[in-house]
Amino acid sequence: ILIVEDDADLGFLLQEVLQREGHGIEVVETGAEARARLQRGRYDLVLLDHKLPDGDGLELLPHYQELAPDVPIILMTAFSTRQIALEATRRGAHDFFSKPFDLQEVQIVVRRALERRGRQVELKALRLSQPGPAGVGILGESPALCRVLRVAQQVAPSDLTVLIEGESGTGKELLARAIHQHSARRAGPFVAVNCAAIPEGLLESELFGHEKGAFTGAWKRRAGKFELARAGTLLLDEIGDMSVYMQAKLLRVLQEHEVRRLGENHSRHVDVRVVAATNADIKTLLTQGQFRQDLYYRLNVVTIDVPPLRERREDIPLLATHFLATRHKKGATPKRLGPGVGDLLSRYDWPGNVRELENAIERLVVLAPGTVITVDDLPDSLRPPMDAFGSARATGGDNGHKTGEQLMIEEALRRFVGDKAKAARYIGWHRQKLYRRIKAYRIPTDYGKAGGRGRAA
Repeated sequence: ILIVEDDADLGFLLQEVLQREGHGIEVVETGAEARARLQRGRYDLVLLDHKLPDGDGLELLPHYQELAPDVPIILMTAFSTRQIALEATRRGAHDFFSKPFDLQEVQIVVRRALERRGRQVELKALRLSQPGPAGVGILGESPALCRVLRVAQQVAPSDLTVLIEGESGTGKELLARAIHQHSARRAGPFVAVNCAAIPEGLLESELFGHEKGAFTGAWKRRAGKFELARAGTLLLDEIGDMSVYMQAKLLRVLQEHEVRRLGENHSRHVDVRVVAATNADIKTLLTQGQFRQDLYYRLNVVTIDVPPLRERREDIPLLATHFLATRHKKGATPKRLGPGVGDLLSRYDWPGNVRELENAIERLVVLAPGTVITVDDLPDSLRPPMDAFGSARATGGDNGHKTGEQLMIEEALRRFVGDKAKAARYIGWHRQKLYRRIKAYRIPTDYGKAGGRGRAA
């Protein structure tokens, strides 16, 4: 951690407190010293004083971010006003402290910032290095996703068979592609086969190939997916839907590393890494006799369980923003999420997982009338229920907490320091509608204003 603080006593106090937490600390007293350290050093966090002998911390923020773009910066200020907080956030500060410090708060905020930094480092290490369809990467910073990526990163350089389990739409194929891209086989092909989408009578030919005349309709010789994936990776998606007959055929190939085309008298050696994926409960299929135990043990060298989206809710706003940006790149009108929308998206369980979220964003891009996607644009399944007077009610799961629409209004008022006209434009509403909602939710008329006393509307 780099501490930039011209008060020597305060700098020493922060150093003592954070060193007891096990962190490495460097302290400098000027902006120029900080710049020099950032140019030649590597840090995980910067604590930056607002007023320095040779500059203003707010003015220095963008310059430091250019030198260390991935390092979070926390502003420390004795002039704690909402305007400074908003300006610090606008310029990219991760957070800010008010002087005098609550040392326990300092420890908590620093710990959270470093945890987030650690997740970003892990994700950066897993970012796909090659362009093309696989270059979209795996988005998210949640602990559940980071655990999955950590295992994937460890297993990728090996040639071990991997079984990826998870619900439909969680990104199993994307994870398989990431494993391939980080393996020694990255220069070879990545071939995916959906075992559930191919009729059983054709799956054998699809996987192993056939000779001309091997069966009716076999007009010419054809190599199977195992041969096409030579020196690369073969993904057998939805392997839980494969018949027991085909499972026996597959087991032989995995054991002997040879395939025999239909209608052929000799075997061919295949050099391929197999990754299997399924949304089925394989252990239940085992007990029911629908999946071979010997094949399961052959596939289950390393198992990765991809979490459903409801177990990584903190990733939902990031994913939604990414899908909006993707649509914009494809020529759609640029749109953004209005206040409160990300919160409501995060509360929904998304049974279809990331695929359902992507489809929902696609619909919103087409159907939302303005450039800001508001709470009103969301389908009924994502919005809080309304009472007879048109006000949103807190659902039972919220236990009486504020609804997403109320949070949206309060966030907009805070952002524009109580300016209702600007808040209405930001949300995408007419001012009269905002006034009605403020009254319905009994939000104080001076909410968001510096020093406001909070008079109820």
